[in-house]
Amino acid sequence: MRRFNPPRLTALTAALLVPVVLVVVLAGIWLSSHAKGTPSIAVSSPTARPAPTPAPLPSVWPQETGGTTDPPRAYGRIALTTPSGPPPGHLDATLAPDATLAPPPQFAGTTGFVERVAAPDALTVEAIAAILAPRAPLTTDADITVWGNGALRYDAGRAAFAWQPAAAVAGLPLVPRDLGTAVDAGVQWLHGKGLADALVPAVARQVSNGDSASFATWNVTVPHGGGQSAATETTMLVSASGLIARLDVVHPIVVARSAYPLGDWQAAWAHVQAGSAYSISATGAGSPIPLHVDSVQITSQVVRTAGGLMVIPMYAFADSASRTTAYWPALAPADYTLP
Repeated sequence: MRRFNPPRLTALTAALLVPVVLVVVLAGIWLSSHAKGTPSIAVSSPTARPAPTPAPLPSVWPQETGGTTDPPRAYGRIALTTPSGPPPGHLDATLAPDATLAPPPQFAGTTGFVERVAAPDALTVEAIAAILAPRAPLTTDADITVWGNGALRYDAGRAAFAWQPAAAVAGLPLVPRDLGTAVDAGVQWLHGKGLADALVPAVARQVSNGDSASFATWNVTVPHGGGQSAATETTMLVSASGLIARLDVVHPIVVARSAYPLGDWQAAWAHVQAGSAYSISATGAGSPIPLHVDSVQITSQVVRTAGGLMVIPMYAFADSASRTTAYWPALAPADYTLP
């Protein structure tokens, strides 16, 4: 009887069988992991996605050319009328010995621009109201228009908006922590609302009383740009609470401008020191008595005149402690009259 001898496993055969065995083993593992009742579970750490940033609204402002350039002193003697708002009242003003003066300290003989301006058109005013106080009833009294029970106020005589928002609509895109982030928060918010360009030369200063304040607050100022009036300016009061406390926008539209000579600041100071001011702005507790002036600068303001709205150079006498400023015309005295 012939005996069957199984084939001997050579080294070559064994080497060829190894891959086959591995394939069978892996297939068995796959089948067991996908068998009914034993599903495989993938575990991963979820990644939080940032909330989408809404696209900025279109700019509410029309294209501005800056108007025409008229000959020097083209508007003759400028007859100023009584400024809108409460009268400044009597001032007891002193000048600090180390007061900061805008260079050069003597302006007599130099010139500045007087601008003939107009208020923004009705479409622009309505667009701003729709952004800041949508669907709110409005009331109108002469040049003053009010929305939202006084939250938004527009003064056509100064081409100026003032907004004091409720906390629910006053949120900033980021929480300010210092001067830099205060500027970033203000500019991002303005750009998102179509009220300013994304890149503007904004500045900020802290106005809260240091550590004694609940939240630090900063005043963010966005000055005028190309084609706009010298008086065009947006100011925001922003807080480390992440909210806007107040927004002011002054934005006259330039029709034409003319060069006028400037008077000496000491002559303007004599009027303020004597207890007079053409106008006063106060972002602090109010108009202090006395007013201790520590800064003299030249700026511009929208004023009413017998010939309509104009922007004229003004001397600004500021008391930084109380955040109060008194203004007097910077034009040579022969070129303007007071009411």
